[in-house]
Amino acid sequence: MIILKPFLNKSSQFLACFLGLQAATYGAEYRVTTLQDEFNSLPDTGLSLREAFSEAADESIITFDESLNGGSISLELGKLDVSKSVIVDASGLSDGLTITRGEDQDRHKLIDIDDGLRETNLTITLIGLKFVNGDSFTWGGAIECHENLNVFGCTFTGNRTTRQGGAIYLGGIDTAGVIKGNLFSQNFASSGGGIHNDDSSTIVIERCHFLSNTATNGGGAISDQKLAEIDRCLFAGNQGRNGGAISCFTGNLQVSNSSFRGNRATGEGGGIFFVSSFSTLTNCSFHGKNTKHTQH
Repeated sequence: MIILKPFLNKSSQFLACFLGLQAATYGAEYRVTTLQDEFNSLPDTGLSLREAFSEAADESIITFDESLNGGSISLELGKLDVSKSVIVDASGLSDGLTITRGEDQDRHKLIDIDDGLRETNLTITLIGLKFVNGDSFTWGGAIECHENLNVFGCTFTGNRTTRQGGAIYLGGIDTAGVIKGNLFSQNFASSGGGIHNDDSSTIVIERCHFLSNTATNGGGAISDQKLAEIDRCLFAGNQGRNGGAISCFTGNLQVSNSSFRGNRATGEGGGIFFVSSFSTLTNCSFHGKNTKHTQH
C-alpha cells in the first residue's frame, strides 16, 4: 500500500514565505476549536470551521487547536462557502483533520470557492486536510473553485460528482492552481475522476499520487482543457473511457518524470489520451498493463 504523508509540516509563518508572500500580508489567525459544524457565534461553544470562514478577514490564516488532532468535521449544515483569500492550515496536526459530508445531508460538495465576481480575485490555500465523501450534482465532488487555488499535503478519498472533477474542479477566468504533495484515491466523475482543469485555467501538479480514480468519460485521474504541467506523479489503477489516467482534448499537456501503472481505458489511451500537438511527455514510464493505447 502506498502511503503519502503531507510534504509540508511547517509553521504558518514559514508557509507564508514558502508561497512567496510576506507574513505581514496576512491578517489575524483564527483558531478552530470545535469539530461541531455550527454557526452561532457564541463564544462558549468554541469557533467552528464554518464560523472561521465567516469571521476571518481577507488574507487571514485559519488553524486548528491541537485537541482536534485526527478528528473529523461532518458538514451537517451543508457545503462550506469561501469568498475570501485565506490559508487553511492543518499541518500542525500530526494526524491531520478530516472534512466530510454530513450524515443527514443530501448530496453536496464540501467546499465551494467563489466570490461571485467575474474576475479572479482570491487565492485559497489548503494544507494538511483530508476531504472524504463529498458528493455533488454539479462540478467538484469535494472542491469547486473559481478562484486561484493552492493545495499542499492533502488527501482526497471517495469524493464523487456526476459532472467534472471528482475531487477538485478548477474553473473561472484565468485562474491558476498549484497542487503539490497530495493523495487522490477512489474519486469518481464524468471527466477528471481526481481533478478537472477547465478551459480557462492553468494548473501545476507535482508529487501527487492518483490511485484507483474513475471517470465515465475522459481522464480517470485528470482531465485537462487548457494547460496542465504534471511532474513526479504516480498514476496507478485509474480508469476512464478515453485516458485511463489522463485525458487532454483541447488543452496543452506537459507530463514529466511520472509513472503509470495498470491504468485502464475502455476507449483509447490506457495511460494518456491527448489530441493537442502541443502536448509533451518527458522521462515518463509505463509499467504493467495500461490497457488500450498508452498514448494517442
